[in-house]
Amino acid sequence: MTLLVILLIFTFNIHNIRTAPPPLTSYDDQVNALLNQMTDEEKVGQMTQITIHLILKDPSKPPPEIEVDPAKLTIAIKDYKVGSILNVADTGAYSLTQWHTIIGKIQDEARDTRLHIPVLYGIDSIHGASYIQNAVLFPQAIALAATFNTTLAHALGRIAARQTRAAGIPWNLHPQVDIG
Repeated sequence: MTLLVILLIFTFNIHNIRTAPPPLTSYDDQVNALLNQMTDEEKVGQMTQITIHLILKDPSKPPPEIEVDPAKLTIAIKDYKVGSILNVADTGAYSLTQWHTIIGKIQDEARDTRLHIPVLYGIDSIHGASYIQNAVLFPQAIALAATFNTTLAHALGRIAARQTRAAGIPWNLHPQVDIG
């Protein structure tokens, strides 16, 4: 009897079952689907990169006192639809906790936008993760290149990448080819 009741309930409710949308087949398909939803203003915003100074309460303060200004962050992310924020040389080194707080606030603001596109945060870990307190610092790239030791260069790059990523920063603008 119980089985009959369950079958009847299932039979009468089967019309309420929704089919899932077909899965996107590739990253290109996913990107194109997202681009098709974006306004021109959102596309331009995604190509815009600002420095961290534009979202801080007082950029002149030393690293331990740095705070993200919620109003400035909202203007940057929601009004101007900024897609990328770049760390700059005179910001000093922040602790891992500060980095997690800064990046967290930026991404929380991005999650609250129409399409929920994360903001890409970039940093120059030029000779180690130099903008992260207590990170290992290495010689400049040109000095490392002078050793002709590619194994060492790869090892130092992995360490800098790991420390940069530990701070919650996904985009490291180094190494680069230093020609010229």
